[in-house]
Amino acid sequence: MTVASLRKARHIDPPATLTRLVDVILGCAGLLLRGLRPAVVWTCASLATIGVPIARALDLQQPIGQLYHTGWTVKDGLAGIALSLAQTPDGYLWVGTTQGLYRFNGISFEQYQPEEGKFPSRSILSLFADRSGGLWIGYLKGGASYLKNGRVTNYSVREGIPFGRVRCFAEDWDGTIWVATTGGLGRLDGRRWVMKHKEWNFPGNSPDTLFVDDRGTLWAGTGKEIVFLTKGQQEVCRNSHSFSAGAHICRVG
Repeated sequence: MTVASLRKARHIDPPATLTRLVDVILGCAGLLLRGLRPAVVWTCASLATIGVPIARALDLQQPIGQLYHTGWTVKDGLAGIALSLAQTPDGYLWVGTTQGLYRFNGISFEQYQPEEGKFPSRSILSLFADRSGGLWIGYLKGGASYLKNGRVTNYSVREGIPFGRVRCFAEDWDGTIWVATTGGLGRLDGRRWVMKHKEWNFPGNSPDTLFVDDRGTLWAGTGKEIVFLTKGQQEVCRNSHSFSAGAHICRVG
């Protein structure tokens, strides 16, 4: 997460966050004595808040091993095995783990509980932030939730969502939400999910990943082939190239 993305959040104090980052960098690099660090740190924070740059952009050619790393564990409020990440437009970073949903405030993690409603499960496999500011949550044991403005709406097979673990979500140009589960491909239509594999010409394989490109085309990788649904069309196109059994298709970029 960059300082710029942290500053977007109303709940994060930009000087305090930047102060911590600069203080850690200076201290670890051994560039400044501890007695002088407070004055330099607050000067940097003050300049940054009024738009004065204090450092050059990150050198993309620099090996990752030479960069400063920070890790968060149970001591920082993060529990369980982290399986998914997402950042909502308000600047919050969300982490889905086997122990629940966690929110990063710029310094530490806190386990999140909605203000209205309850999550049906704690084991989270996938997260997706939509353009309207909401957060989609997919569970290891099946089903999904939609979190927005502190209120959670849950979806199970009773609402039509395909059964099985929820692998990922995607949002097309029309704002329609798609979901890939071990049970198949689903599309949210109002308050219910629909799964019309035959009508969509979708193969029988369950999708592993979904992606909407810059032309509005929805792509799906099934493990054996890649199919796509062009914006405005009702049937998916099957790619002429197939993959060997057991191949894993993933999104890049």
